[in-house]
Amino acid sequence: MKNFNQKLEDIETNIINERTNKKLTTDRAEKREIEANKQIVDKWNLSTINNEQFNSTLNKTLATFKKINPTNNNYFFVYGDDLSAKEKLKNVVSFYLNEEWVSLGLVLSGVSTYITVYDNLKESKLYKIKEIEEAKELFLNRILEIFKNQN
Repeated sequence: MKNFNQKLEDIETNIINERTNKKLTTDRAEKREIEANKQIVDKWNLSTINNEQFNSTLNKTLATFKKINPTNNNYFFVYGDDLSAKEKLKNVVSFYLNEEWVSLGLVLSGVSTYITVYDNLKESKLYKIKEIEEAKELFLNRILEIFKNQN
């Protein structure tokens, strides 16, 4: 019976140690991932969410559209967040023009992190993080194309 109790204690100790090691490894990996994404998130925020010029351009576009077509039109833009992402950040900018829309989004996926411009026609283009200005330009041009096609 003593041998049985010793084996049971050994199994319990091994399982507890394995769980502790797995948790520590997971915590270290998550911390590394967050640190790696921090520079990308900071660049995204500086270029889009917190960029006064970009926000001003979106507001000016919105005001112009509403001035040209003041009634029965639904124009607005929103900043959205991905609920599946570990980081709490606004990683999507979407511009809606009646039933059509175009979005600029940041996709954090480790080594293959990228920026995408996509619309309701499911047309998309992927950009590297360093190409954020080109992505923003395409985003703004797609907004203009959609508006032009509606009029």
